[in-house]
Amino acid sequence: VVLGIGNALPMHSAIYTEVLSYTSDFTSTVDGWSGWNIEDSSSDLSLTPNTDGFDGQDNWLKGEFDLIQTGTSGIQLSGYGNVEAGDFSTITCTLHLSEDWDGEDTVLTAVKVGDEFVYRSIAQDQTTTFTKNIYHDANSSLTPKIYWAGVGDMPQGNAIFHIKDIVIKTYRLTLAG
Repeated sequence: VVLGIGNALPMHSAIYTEVLSYTSDFTSTVDGWSGWNIEDSSSDLSLTPNTDGFDGQDNWLKGEFDLIQTGTSGIQLSGYGNVEAGDFSTITCTLHLSEDWDGEDTVLTAVKVGDEFVYRSIAQDQTTTFTKNIYHDANSSLTPKIYWAGVGDMPQGNAIFHIKDIVIKTYRLTLAG
């Protein structure tokens, strides 16, 4: 025992608390999503909500590229909010890539919240549901994005993606008790 310090030091614990949340609803609108960094102009990516019956499921957001994309391009969500250093986010979605994605292989797909991003390889012509965790080491107000940037994995003219069930949650460490 150190002199002058009793055995009754206050103990604090911390827990992660959800501070931001988004769940997609493509039944009637694009629900805040728009084209991001689309070659030539944003009108060269058509987004259609409430695409039903695809892969036996309803309420997909369909995206179709009109032109070959030679640089990073995809979609972004407006109005999500700011993340802080020390936060972590989870993103879950169901994605299907079809038509021409520059080959017959898997397509490297990136998801980004704030300044941090992670990749997932998505097989073409298959429906894939995935969850990724993103850990934030800086404050950021950048919008969440889902995009394609890999050489040999770029959307070509008439490349199509269907996406649904996007859930993004951000958690922050807070003191408990």
